[in-house]
Amino acid sequence: SINSQTPTGLKADDNHSETAREAKFAFFRTQVKSGSQATANVNEAKRTLVSLKARSKRIKAQINDHKRSIDACIESLQEAPRDEELVARLKESKRDYKNAMEQLKEIKSDSAFSTQALQLCRQRLAEEFEQWYASNAGD
Repeated sequence: SINSQTPTGLKADDNHSETAREAKFAFFRTQVKSGSQATANVNEAKRTLVSLKARSKRIKAQINDHKRSIDACIESLQEAPRDEELVARLKESKRDYKNAMEQLKEIKSDSAFSTQALQLCRQRLAEEFEQWYASNAGD
């Protein structure tokens, strides 16, 4: 992850210069205004993505619950085809299932967008570090 690695634009010749580069990257991420802002953007994008994944997991569980309810209603209607309460419950379960599927579709779209946003934030952090590193190479 970007939090534990330096950008990969420049290769170090030995472990010492790589360690120095990693130290400068850590300094850039925490002490340089543009670096700390870019790091905050990466972290916010990560939090958004984690939240969307958690919501997706909850919605998938709801979808499974609705599907089980639909199946149970259909099975019960085999034995009592005119039971209005079962018919109403089946309709409600189907409506809830459809709504949950729409929510999941939206979350998937939001997740794809958030994944791209995270990649852009990481790229921006790496680019800003490279610019800063090049201009501060003698420090």
